[in-house]
Amino acid sequence: MEKRRVIIKENTVIRKIENAQFHIKSSIQKKEITKAVENILTDNNLVMAAAASIFLPYMVSGIILVSIAIYIAINKQTREVCLVHKEFKGILIFQLFFQLVSLFYGNWMGVLGGFAFTLAAILGIFEYHVMTAELYEKSLSIMCVFSCFSTVYALVEQAMISGGYLNYQRVCSLFFYPNYFATISATVILICAYKLLTGQGNKYIFCTAILMNLINIYLSQSMFGWVEVLAGISIMLFLLRYYRLLASFVGVAVIGIALILFINPDVIPRISQANLTLSMRFQIWKNAILYIKEAPLFGKGTLTYAYSTLQTGKIVAHSHSIILESILNYGILGSAVLAWAVGKYLLSIIKRCYYQGDVKITSLILGIMGAAFVHGVTDITLMWVQTFPLFIFLLAGAGTFKKNVAEDNSIYAKLPGYMVQKVAPVIVYCKMSCDKSKKLLIKKDNIKERMSA
Repeated sequence: MEKRRVIIKENTVIRKIENAQFHIKSSIQKKEITKAVENILTDNNLVMAAAASIFLPYMVSGIILVSIAIYIAINKQTREVCLVHKEFKGILIFQLFFQLVSLFYGNWMGVLGGFAFTLAAILGIFEYHVMTAELYEKSLSIMCVFSCFSTVYALVEQAMISGGYLNYQRVCSLFFYPNYFATISATVILICAYKLLTGQGNKYIFCTAILMNLINIYLSQSMFGWVEVLAGISIMLFLLRYYRLLASFVGVAVIGIALILFINPDVIPRISQANLTLSMRFQIWKNAILYIKEAPLFGKGTLTYAYSTLQTGKIVAHSHSIILESILNYGILGSAVLAWAVGKYLLSIIKRCYYQGDVKITSLILGIMGAAFVHGVTDITLMWVQTFPLFIFLLAGAGTFKKNVAEDNSIYAKLPGYMVQKVAPVIVYCKMSCDKSKKLLIKKDNIKERMSA
């Protein structure tokens, strides 16, 4: 009996050891898998994957972008990056409040739309915090190259339309709707122009991308795509101080438009339908104002116009005015909050551009914002799964500014006996006093000892 008990105990110990070994192996394998995934899903890879996926077919693009945003939200490290941003909680509170507004009015489309905008905000804030100048420029180059594939698809689509295989007239390529296609193409043209004006990369690649995206705008038959290009490039030329080139560019554009309208207006697609298009806009705006009167203070939540028109049996995606759409969705008070947030961001970019003289990335950001605002007067092409992520990615370029300042500060902070003090308009580094006090002695005696970045 005793031998049997000893054998049972030995078997029990062996099983425990085997179980322990199994759990150890499993944990090691899990750690190895987790480490491998983390090595693949680095911050840089996530940003570049998001940038490249914008130019894939819209369903694939949407799945990838949503997956990246969800991963950022559930992963501890990436989530903490977002939580560091002081405005992130404000964005969440804003969206949560208007989710409740949507539920109150039975606007289920607003609930889904609000969730989508929250994911877009998470993606944008993450990109802002991890963005470096090198990563930003590299991603922009990837966008320019990837955009050329949409031209190939568009040409095939146009051939099928001409051959009667498709029963619509306007090409939309990989972007669901022609106006979205035009906005993406116009934005890429602005990126390429920025690369050429700032002397970055291979100019032949960017010139080719410009040519192919001009073909895209023509095939999309979007009149405002041309306006976006004209407005965005004009702003960049002005900020980069290419005044003669700006005058020539605007002059050639005005003369070209005048000649086209005088000789043959049909050269610009759908120009003959301008009156009909404008009358439709007026009717949509009139309806939007009526919907605003129903809930002027807080609106009825995201996608109010789409949901309201759905009740009439014929859905219209939006109010074709960025200002009316904001008041429809968030009311006067909510729109005031949004205007304050946008104004704060815009002011920081303008200060960076003029006060600190950094006109490189700021010229692109302000050019993109100017083009988006001009187009937003009569349409809202940013409300799409590809156009909006592209827009927020470009705005996230402002994250490179803080990174540069932090790097500059860190260099001198490591020097023994030196402290950092911001003395407008530069950062001043000067020696500490002999008694090692925390106050800097910026006087006549030690002016010669200070160094400016």
